[in-house]
This record gives sequence, structure tokens and C-alpha cells, in this order.
Amino acid sequence: MALLLAGAVLALLVWEADPSSAGSRRFASPALARVRARAEEAFASVDTLAIPRAPVLADSVIDGVFAYLLGLLDRQKFGAVTGAHLQRVLEVTDTRSCVPTDLVREIRRAQASSEDGWARARFHEDLDFPVPYSILGYHPGSLLASRDALFEERYFPRLRIPNPDPDEPETIEIRDVTLWSLVSGEIVIDIDGWVDFLLGGRLDDTYVVALAVFRFEGERLAVATGFNDEGRGRSGTLDLSRNTIRFPASSANKAIGRGLRGHAVRSLGRLGIPAWVPPGERGE
Repeated sequence: MALLLAGAVLALLVWEADPSSAGSRRFASPALARVRARAEEAFASVDTLAIPRAPVLADSVIDGVFAYLLGLLDRQKFGAVTGAHLQRVLEVTDTRSCVPTDLVREIRRAQASSEDGWARARFHEDLDFPVPYSILGYHPGSLLASRDALFEERYFPRLRIPNPDPDEPETIEIRDVTLWSLVSGEIVIDIDGWVDFLLGGRLDDTYVVALAVFRFEGERLAVATGFNDEGRGRSGTLDLSRNTIRFPASSANKAIGRGLRGHAVRSLGRLGIPAWVPPGERGE
């Protein structure tokens, strides 16, 4: 299954500002109902996956839920898993996860074409709990998410992303990229004000518009990217092999987050879906 799902939705997210321009303030589009109908048609074509006797985990991924979902993604296994399914995987594989599996109702992924599809995370209730990672010894805030989140999925064998660092190559190449753009629902990182103050204003509340997993310089990484409440770009990177947030972010990490956010905004634009609107005005 896709990493976005319970895993990345629940755990990627500590943020560092990048210098991208303000985000669009478009309002929710009538296209949303049509897009949801297309996704539902695809979801109806896949079944709930059986709990395997010997779950396949992705190599070099510490978090047990992430490793299992990435294993499904790598083998292009489509279908649905429940929170009970994920908990059983942790027990069978004797691994741990920061993902609260008891909150997961269902994670469903369906194929639309050879390189595109849909993914949906459903929880038993709206989420509001502490971000499960620390940064410089501090837990930075809370993760807020609606009980349903729908994503468009796109796969890229490789992407070349512009690199603004004058001392580095003009482009950064990432490979084996799966990008999930948020079609409906909300994911918000609510940063505690005192943490933002301690870190010199380097963290912001962030409205997530996309999640991604990819390979860069031999490592497998995950990114969550979005906008702050002023519409300026924000992103965060999770090192899957160490299960830690990369902070402070390198110039390459910032460029990748910015580039993937741009791809997500364009993908959503083709669907007629707003990537970001002011808080409280999404109007879904």
C-alpha cells in the first residue's frame, strides 16, 4: 500500500521554510464531485487484502507500518487494509511503529492507469494528537487530520528538479517517485508557538497538499509538503532508514520539497481541484 496512508499522514511532519512564492487562493471547484466519483469507481474494483502469514517489508525502513506499506507499494499490490491488519503485521514481524493503528479504519489504494491511481485514508474519527517525532529534543506540536482523506497518486521513474544552489548542479535527480496529491480532506501540522519561538521562527503551521516517497543519492526518503496560513511553501523530509526528520533541511531537501509541491499543484489543477485555500474556506 501507499506510504501516504496511515503512515505518512500520521507521522512525516516537521517543517522548515523554503523560499517559494505564495500559494494559490483558489476556492473549491465543482470538479471535486466528478473526481470523487472517478476515485470511488476505482476503489470499488479492489478487494480487502488478506493478512499475510509472512508479511514482506521494504528493506532498510525502520518503522514497521511504513516498511509494510512500502513493501506493498513496491510490489504494486492494490486493495484495502484495516488498522487491525496493520496491527497484526506489527505482531507477526515483531516491529514497532509510530502509527496509532487503532485509529485507522481503512487504507485503500486503486490503480487508474499504469502510472496513476487513487489512495484514500479513513480513520475512525478526526485526528488530533502530538507529532510523534522530536526536533532538537522538542516535540513541535500536533497533527490534525479529517477522518477521510482522498489523494490522486502519480508515479515517476525519475524527476529532475531545479536546484537554486549556485554551488551545486542545476538540477537534482530523484528516482522511483510516488506522489500523492490531496484531493479532499485536510491534514494540518499545528506547531506550538513556544517551539516556533525557540527555533527562531523556522517552523510554521502547515496545510499539507502532498506526500511523496522517492530515492535520492541511494537513500529512501519521504516528503510532506504544503503551505502555511499565509500561502507560503513549507516542506519536511523523513529519513526512512533512520526514522528521523531531517532538520535543519539541506538546500537539496528544500528544493525537492518545493519541486514536488509544484508537481502536486499542477496535478490538482488539471483535475480542477484547488491545492490550497485560506483556512476555513475550502468549502467541500
